[in-house]
Amino acid sequence: MNQENRDVIREIRRRIVTYPIVTRWRSSDPASGNRKGALKDMGGFEFVGQSPFVPGDNYRDVDWVTSLPGTELVVNRYRDFHPMKLFVLAYVGSGMSFGTQRVTKKELAAEVAGSAITSVFRTQDSAAVIAYNDHDVVHYTKPGNPRNALVTGLNGIINSPVDGPHNEGSGLVKAISCLPQNERCLVFLIMSYKELEDQERRALKFAIGRHDVRCVLVQDLRERELPQGRGIYTLESIATGERRMIWLSDKARAQFAGEAARHHAVLTDFLEKAGAITTILSTEMDRPAATKTLRRLFGEIRRERSTV
Repeated sequence: MNQENRDVIREIRRRIVTYPIVTRWRSSDPASGNRKGALKDMGGFEFVGQSPFVPGDNYRDVDWVTSLPGTELVVNRYRDFHPMKLFVLAYVGSGMSFGTQRVTKKELAAEVAGSAITSVFRTQDSAAVIAYNDHDVVHYTKPGNPRNALVTGLNGIINSPVDGPHNEGSGLVKAISCLPQNERCLVFLIMSYKELEDQERRALKFAIGRHDVRCVLVQDLRERELPQGRGIYTLESIATGERRMIWLSDKARAQFAGEAARHHAVLTDFLEKAGAITTILSTEMDRPAATKTLRRLFGEIRRERSTV
């Protein structure tokens, strides 16, 4: 890794947002910030307190030190601790190295990934990072210590090639196939706006139905608006490099903004109807605005899910 990328990662780590990630499905506590973390008591159970003995309680859980003769029996209460696995799936393909103002889209994706990972430091849940482009998975940090995942994951996102061999298949589908099939996980899916293929839609619906998926759509101002002024303007596709000439005018700007809004709405509507919590971040957003958006994303609960 060259010095320029080291400086980029150092600056990204300064902009990371740390905030408790709320998940109703993973424990009896609605907010993960209230958990004691991965500190386990005897037998892999977490001690949560004491309460009076009631019929049906196991006598082996009675605190015989506290329950003196002639006093009410007191029972230790435990909860089976199930560590959560956090997966960050970050798109690093075509157009992600572009940004017109504060940061590039790839750097914004790294900020989101770093924020999600650091938010599980206190609870010591495992974290993994998967970076993918249009056709392949180009980086995979296996689930493990979140502090290690932060370092290797940010390196993987920033240093992953934007493009590579045009192999068969979809990088998004291949990234989703890396998720565990036999357990539910918390998944942050960082995407750019694109038209989804049928197999990608099916894979997303499957992942959203099995896991708690939070989708972050990253965009740039140039994808939504044409510049001010008048005259001939060359519009180049961020993804394909294709160019077309446009005469700048108020009508052209309004038409371009309308087309972009409709195009973006197709993807957001699909994700929300599938059941994913979705938010939008743009490269020109300042730190307070980005922080507010991420905190709202971390604190939102999928209401249709029951408490486990």
